[in-house]
Amino acid sequence: GQSVVLTGVLNGPPEYARDRVYLNLKVEHGFDGSVSLLCLGSGYRALNLRYGTRIRVSTKLTRTDNYRNPGVSPLSEYLERKGYDATGVIKSANSITRLEDTRVLPVLAWLYEWRERLQREIDSRFDPETAGVLDAALLGNRYNLSSAASERFREGGTFHVLVISGLHITFIGGLVLLIVRRLTNRRMLQFALPATIVWGYSVAVGAEASVVRAALMFTFAGFGTCVFR
Repeated sequence: GQSVVLTGVLNGPPEYARDRVYLNLKVEHGFDGSVSLLCLGSGYRALNLRYGTRIRVSTKLTRTDNYRNPGVSPLSEYLERKGYDATGVIKSANSITRLEDTRVLPVLAWLYEWRERLQREIDSRFDPETAGVLDAALLGNRYNLSSAASERFREGGTFHVLVISGLHITFIGGLVLLIVRRLTNRRMLQFALPATIVWGYSVAVGAEASVVRAALMFTFAGFGTCVFR
């Protein structure tokens, strides 16, 4: 509950919503652990934050709920499941000081930048309601999804469309596989190209357990055709 100054490196891409940003900070100075930061307001894009950026931030940390409905899992359980040690709130971009970019895996950095560019393109070309649905269904960012749209999908029994899992992996991998099969008869290429695209997409959208599971099964099935199984 006390104000602290933390220095750390962004351990993932910034998740932009319309009036807020979510950051995953791997703390280097202040304490040893990871923090989920909710940044309210605007002006964060001007900081040019990206995966691997080292920042200094002033915030208040918490691990417990002040109020909780009966039967709802506590905040500490949620944080442990997501791999965070605490959560913090930032109310102004002035609370963040950008230091420098650290060395990261270039492929990961490229995938995250591709995802962010695509989200900006979607947000600029569609109205907020449609953009929120597309951000969730294509990129795994549900922070822009309106309550009304979310409720409509739940009532219709189709909310799973907005959660990236086996449905998305099968569609993307299957589509690429059909295209590759029209271009070449080489089984190894028919396996390698769709698998590479599927894994790149899986990592870009956050590599949740359901996504990784689907990508693994797609890879096993594709490899089976290479060995005539």
